[in-house]
Amino acid sequence: MKILWIDDMKQPSFYNEVFPELATCELLVICRDFNTARVALHSWLINWDRIYIDHDLGGEKTGYDLMCCLEAGQAEADPSDSLVPLSKTGEIHIISNNPVGAQRMYDLGVKLLGTGRVFRSSVM
Repeated sequence: MKILWIDDMKQPSFYNEVFPELATCELLVICRDFNTARVALHSWLINWDRIYIDHDLGGEKTGYDLMCCLEAGQAEADPSDSLVPLSKTGEIHIISNNPVGAQRMYDLGVKLLGTGRVFRSSVM
């Protein structure tokens, strides 16, 4: 399993009991900000089985902004710079304690992937 963890503060290893796949995955990439996450999503060589994403990423850009880039299917800075297609993404897990931001991300995720591939988890 290939997992992309997008969160400015939370350590994935702390959540091994909640998300046991984090301890046993074949690849775990940790992104701490919007730009790094965008780079990881540009990797056409990786089909992400799961993306765990927080709303607050410690800067101006949020997890919701990243979801909007996924919706557009391109990086906002350069329209010719395509992101990995959502068809190559297994599941998206929203791991935010920001209720408004998490709901917006969840709603957009459901619009993009459907209810069976987007999940909300409140983690602290």
